[in-house]
Order: sequence, then structure tokens, then C-alpha cells
Amino acid sequence: MAGSFAEEYFGRDHSLDEGNTFANPPHIAQIWSGVPYGIVIIERYLPMPDIDAVNAEILTLLQEDGRMTNAKLSEHLGMSETPCWRRLKRLEESGIIEGYQANLSRRKLGLGVMAFVQLRCSEHDQAATAEFQRIVETTPNILACHNTTGADDFLLIVVARDLDDYSGFVDSTLRRLPGVTSIRSNLSLKEMKASSKLPVSAASMK
Repeated sequence: MAGSFAEEYFGRDHSLDEGNTFANPPHIAQIWSGVPYGIVIIERYLPMPDIDAVNAEILTLLQEDGRMTNAKLSEHLGMSETPCWRRLKRLEESGIIEGYQANLSRRKLGLGVMAFVQLRCSEHDQAATAEFQRIVETTPNILACHNTTGADDFLLIVVARDLDDYSGFVDSTLRRLPGVTSIRSNLSLKEMKASSKLPVSAASMK
């Protein structure tokens, strides 16, 4: 079982020796079979896969359609399904692909206000920072938070139903963040572009 698993996962061009270790391991330290059921255990994580032209195309296609099947993906790439699946698994397990999710329309969900909020803080000790981060991470109306350079400490992206809802959010949440001394809000008048797709090319990763 160990041999068939490794061949399927890493490819048939990498053989196993009698001790179930790679004779010439190209991208993993050691692999061995458990007792008594032949369970394969990987000792170390795979390193970051190279972003060659094929991997770049996989990432681009999946950013367009995260529900694309392996069969459809391999068809687009002009390759068979097994090596396509193998590449996809390496991209997932390396953390380059962090996950898959649906993109929702905030306006159709009634979230008509988007605000870019600059915060200035007077407290920067470990306890205050941890509490600040806890509140930000557990508040769904805060879509993003960045610790930035410049006069302000943080930039937040916040959504709300309307101006009254946003005003209430400022009073109930933002003003209660630990150490906050200044809140400056810039409301989006028109969304010119909204995308989470990253530019990917083999050349840019060299």
C-alpha cells in the first residue's frame, strides 16, 4: 500500500527502497509505512511547489471558477487527470491555495455602505493588542484590518446596511476597541473595482 500511495501522490518516477524511503527524494525527507496496516506517514511537509506556467494556469483558472472539477481543469490544461490532480493537491497542501468560498453580493444582502476606517491607538501593549485583534477577528462587519504605516495605526474595511447602521456600529464597536483615540471614516461613493483575484504568472515568481 505504501508504494501505491507514494506512486499515486508523488508520481511513478520516484521509486521506494526496501525501507519505504525515497532512494532519491526530490521534495520530501522521508516516508514510511505504519504497522500493521501499511498506513503511510509523511515526516515533513512538502516545500513550496514551483509556480511554473502550468501551476500559474491552474491558479488563474480556479480564481475564475473555484468549483471547476479536476476533469474540466485537466481539459483546459490539455493534460491527463492524474498529474493535474497531483499538482492541485500540492498547491493546496503547500498553502498557496488556502481554500474555496462563494463570492456574495453585499448590495443584494442589504449591505449598502462600505467604509474605510482609519484608527489611531494610544495603547500598544500585548494585552490591548490581543483584545483588539480578538474583537476584529470575531466581528463579521469588519471585512479586513491592516496595521499600516503613517499617522494612523490601523485601516479597516467595514460594511453596514445604511448610515444609521454604520453610526451605531461606530458607537457600539469601534469606539470600544482598546486604546482607540481617533476614528476617521471614508465612505465609498462608488465601487470601481472589487476583486480578490491575485495576479499569477510563472515569470513573476522567478
